[in-house]
Amino acid sequence: EGAGGSAAAGPGDGAAELPVGAVADPASLARNEEVACGFDERIPLPKRPTCYSVTVPEDWSDPAGAEVVLAVAVFEAEGDRPGTDDATIYLDGGPGGATLDLLWTSYGLLHEPQIGARDYITFDQRGVGLSEPSLTCPELTELELARLAGELDPGSESTATLDATAGCRDRLTAAGVDLAVYNSVASANDVEAIRGLLGYDQLNLVGVSYGTRLAQTYLRQYPDSVRSMVLDSIVPVEADLWTNLAPEAREAFEQLFQGCAADPACAEANPDLENRFFALLDRLDAEPIQAEFSDLLNGDSVDAVVDGDDVMGLVFQALYDRSAFSIVPAMVGEVEDGDYRAIEYLGSIQLTNLPYSALGMRLSVECNEEIAFESADDLVAVAPTEPGYDRLAGLDGEATLFDLCETWPSGQAPPVENEPVVSDTPSLLLAGGYDPITRPGNADVVAENLANHVSFLFPDEGHGLVATPCGAELVAAFIADPTGEPDDGCIATSPPPVWTPEQAR
Repeated sequence: EGAGGSAAAGPGDGAAELPVGAVADPASLARNEEVACGFDERIPLPKRPTCYSVTVPEDWSDPAGAEVVLAVAVFEAEGDRPGTDDATIYLDGGPGGATLDLLWTSYGLLHEPQIGARDYITFDQRGVGLSEPSLTCPELTELELARLAGELDPGSESTATLDATAGCRDRLTAAGVDLAVYNSVASANDVEAIRGLLGYDQLNLVGVSYGTRLAQTYLRQYPDSVRSMVLDSIVPVEADLWTNLAPEAREAFEQLFQGCAADPACAEANPDLENRFFALLDRLDAEPIQAEFSDLLNGDSVDAVVDGDDVMGLVFQALYDRSAFSIVPAMVGEVEDGDYRAIEYLGSIQLTNLPYSALGMRLSVECNEEIAFESADDLVAVAPTEPGYDRLAGLDGEATLFDLCETWPSGQAPPVENEPVVSDTPSLLLAGGYDPITRPGNADVVAENLANHVSFLFPDEGHGLVATPCGAELVAAFIADPTGEPDDGCIATSPPPVWTPEQAR
């Protein structure tokens, strides 16, 4: 079926009554082994986890077939442990984002505040990071590096992208990987296997970005296994995520310009910011600049050729984090004066993140359960047409995700993967006012079907609130007592963005 399993999959007389995609007792079809942790050798973590190798079927509807090995790390509770009643599990974004390889960089802000009260599980999802097989696409990574260096003819970029995607597909399928069973339905079964093998009665789900979609799928397939759910920067299961990406990204850009205008110092220092920004992009199209992007982890660098579309993309990524987007207003004036340090900083963030996303996993997930329910015609119909904002749609000859999915054998998710998840499980919903990819209104969409929820908007933040001090505080308080409502006073007292170029550099 290519959906990672079916309602009838798995042993037991009641299997046919399971939710679509669920498996009867996934742990009985899996196995685990305690192993040495290999991801923290360079910089040891302040608290060492216990690591496991969890082996599950690649295709949950064929448990005797090929296998997937999941890399799992568990930080055990401190003091008087609450036993095995429940544990917290972190569901990373992307799709395709690595967790364990970057644990040493994200530990302090993202994970440490949730460690201690109960066991805390981190893992690399199937196809990602240290899990095997890995659905990385070095073909696409190398193409992006060549594009950054100005080595691609813009007229051939679409063809080159399609060719690199086909190369990755052919390499993975030749290695025996079934690209149609790397999706949220299968990953939800993986999570249930982890829960059962490690002996927890229930899980507290903490999903960020794509991880919120995985959390909702897991809740639908295994409702009795969920004690509480945190959805941070939310992807509704039923959303047309890619069709609406450009108009929703426009909202975030407008919020950026309005945020500066509402701050007297920023407004005075950066007058007419929106018009100057788009004029700068046009100027860079006519005369691209040279800039050096450096990998902030290993020091490797790329001599990049930067045009207007590149800067639009860099600012889009900057909107994820206010330490990055707060430098954008001053960046405009700097670049006008020939100072490219801010562009180099934002480009360095992009270059640093490039190797840590399994692009093949992203394609398998999004082609299976997003693009399968969306329309390229709708993408064109809702795309912004105003000068400047029209850049967001990427319709000027570039290969779109719809084009890539035509060549990627992802299968198609069951129809329920395009329907809202209805539940009374206690849920905490978090949204950021500047978020360019999962708009704040998504919290309202999922809230309609979550009868027992609390929802908070962080007006001065971007994407991924659990990594902020206030977000971490709210998440910890909610998991400690999902029946109450956390005190959100820290939102009002959090400092606003400081619109200076020195803040992040």
